[in-house]
Amino acid sequence: MAKAGKAGQNALLAKTAKATGWVMIWRLFTRGIGLLSTLILVRLLLPADFGLVALGTSFAQAIDALSILGVDDVLIREKNPGRDLYDTAFTLNLIRNFGTALIVAATAVPIAVFFNEPRLAHVLYALAIATAIEAFDNVGIIDFRREMAFEKEFQLRLLPRLAGTTVTIALAFLWRSYWALVVGILTLRVMRVVMSYVMHPYRARLSIGAWRHIIGFSVWTWIISLVVLVRDRTGSFVIGRLLGPAQVGIFSVAGEIASLPGTELVQPLCRACWSAFAAARHTGENIAETYLRVIGTTTLVVLPASIGIALVAEPVVYLALGARWMSAVPLLQIMAVGGIFGAFGAIAGTLLSAHAVLRPLFRIITVSYVIGAPVFIVMTIKFGLVGGVFGGMLGSLLEIGLMTWTLFRRYGISLGALGAQTWRPLLACSVMAVLLLGSGYAHPAPNAPASVQVEALIILVPLGVVTYGVALVAAWFAAGRPEGAETDLLAMLRPTLARLRRPLRGRGLPRD
Repeated sequence: MAKAGKAGQNALLAKTAKATGWVMIWRLFTRGIGLLSTLILVRLLLPADFGLVALGTSFAQAIDALSILGVDDVLIREKNPGRDLYDTAFTLNLIRNFGTALIVAATAVPIAVFFNEPRLAHVLYALAIATAIEAFDNVGIIDFRREMAFEKEFQLRLLPRLAGTTVTIALAFLWRSYWALVVGILTLRVMRVVMSYVMHPYRARLSIGAWRHIIGFSVWTWIISLVVLVRDRTGSFVIGRLLGPAQVGIFSVAGEIASLPGTELVQPLCRACWSAFAAARHTGENIAETYLRVIGTTTLVVLPASIGIALVAEPVVYLALGARWMSAVPLLQIMAVGGIFGAFGAIAGTLLSAHAVLRPLFRIITVSYVIGAPVFIVMTIKFGLVGGVFGGMLGSLLEIGLMTWTLFRRYGISLGALGAQTWRPLLACSVMAVLLLGSGYAHPAPNAPASVQVEALIILVPLGVVTYGVALVAAWFAAGRPEGAETDLLAMLRPTLARLRRPLRGRGLPRD
């Protein structure tokens, strides 16, 4: 029985690794397509065109965020959802999207008057139509996430993305107008709906028979999303009010760079883990062991990435942003270190949400915000931007600590078990940090020319990667190569390595 349970857990971990890989591939693909289309469109459209559509989409997204129900999460969390649940989910999504579309359309003219931009009303009308179109998505495609078949999600999103980008670029050539961007958005939404019915056979009916079951979960999801929305907007608002718009810009840019490990590594992992944690709940797998293995893998990749960003902050800011932005360096370093703890909080929050531990999660987020926001404001007033960022990190640490404590107590996880999964990445990262700091390249001389900054970056990045890799492998072998993050990472990479070896074998090269 123990062997069967271990085999089931290993299979779940393998599916999680595969799912994470597909989500990361999708993020890389979208970023690549987005960069390519932007490089083309900036030569065809005016900055005002981009600003107009960005303003409209920001407003529409804000309205949309205020009505998040988390209906999809309910279906993923359920062990055996029936037709009534699927049909109710479809109907509630339909009502929600049409309600959002009506609000966006009703406020289009007042918003356009407020910004003194008459064209904005037409953009908002078009975005309202796009929101209404999205309401008809086939609810059956949620099965792709339930079954952790993220390769199907990739296929589902691929054609609409390509179609929307192609239409946008073609119309930009023809019209040289912001309408190219708007029609591209509409094309993407229409194609997404069409593909959802092509790829899944489910056909929903209008029904609200299971609304009580869904709303019981969704109301808490909605309340939590509102608190998170307020929490995440507080920093920019307070800094803008106390220190001015220029400081908001420095704060935002530093945060964007520091959050790269979170957006590119942790977010894809959390998307896959939500389904994995829900699946473990259905099958009765040992959720504590699954969580610890996920934390181990997260630490393995996020810790060196975050510490690495902090160590190369000076040359990165100088080369990427210019000498005028050097005041962002200490902010970037604090935020990058805070991102390590943020990864732990994201995984803990994902597990608690997947297991519907929503009331405690709401209390944790709310209490942490009520305590952390005044600390952030006071620190900003007394010590400026650096103090504010440090104060914000203290508030985040409180939230993450409470989440982790709740999770440990609920699932019987110990600090010793956590340490067993994370000590090797911690040791390897410590070796990397000591070596990079001791090299002298992490802190170029003030006003050093660009050539010196480039040299520092060229030396620090490979040195950090090699040092961390060698130290990690050495620690793993010294520990007897136990099952953990290293084996999970190798399992995820093995299919890719096998594909790379096939062409070599086909050319008659010797096997290993």
